[in-house]
Amino acid sequence: MDNSILTILTASSYLLISGYQFWLLKKQNNNHIRQVAVLSILPINMHGYLLHMSIDTVAGQNLSMLNIYSMTFWIIAIALMFSSLIKKLEVLVMAVFPVSALLVVLSSMSTDHHIIDASSPGYLIHILIAIASISILGLAAIQSVFVTMLDNRLKRAPTKINLALPALQDMEKFLYFLVAFGFVLLSLAIITAILFMPSTGGGIPLHKPILSVISWLVFAVFLVGRFKKGWRGKIAASWTITGFLFLFLAYFGTRTVIEFILG
Repeated sequence: MDNSILTILTASSYLLISGYQFWLLKKQNNNHIRQVAVLSILPINMHGYLLHMSIDTVAGQNLSMLNIYSMTFWIIAIALMFSSLIKKLEVLVMAVFPVSALLVVLSSMSTDHHIIDASSPGYLIHILIAIASISILGLAAIQSVFVTMLDNRLKRAPTKINLALPALQDMEKFLYFLVAFGFVLLSLAIITAILFMPSTGGGIPLHKPILSVISWLVFAVFLVGRFKKGWRGKIAASWTITGFLFLFLAYFGTRTVIEFILG
């Protein structure tokens, strides 16, 4: 199948599932929560194939910013699909899938190339762990926005809460799980960077390790605060979003400015 056709099918599937979830939410229908996760399998698999075709080239791995963004949201979509089978969290589909659809299209249209040689096992392991940590913590940041919105609604108009929405306590528990899991991955990413990056002979921008460590510290403080003082609601969301912003700047900030703004 031609990649352009597959791109349209993938983006359309993401948008249709997102629209279906919005319709279920409007109807306050939570009887089909597993159905959304099952339907997600098709676009996620097509998205994965498109990423493979875009990233794996004869010259090496093309890790352009759009490819990395697309891969990040692909991993987020996978994590959301599996988590939805356990928790009632399909509401996040309405935020994640439209962005995934947009990135699928933009990535297919992009002519940017950032070829690296990821033949070194240590370097490849570091890249994969780093992208996985950003993806999981990115999903945690998205979850934080919904936690804040739901917390505000409960305080202002508790009788008008949509019955199809997950319970705030469940969303907070899942947020804590995502941050804890992402924190472990981020720790491994920092460790593998120390162990393997010098062997590649490439220079590392100074801001990247500094911002990564700051992000690690922010998440560490949050986890301790959650365990010791039971931080929840807006406090938990604020710490999560702050930690992710530092991590985003560490990995994406400079390259985004260079590739998209400065060209």
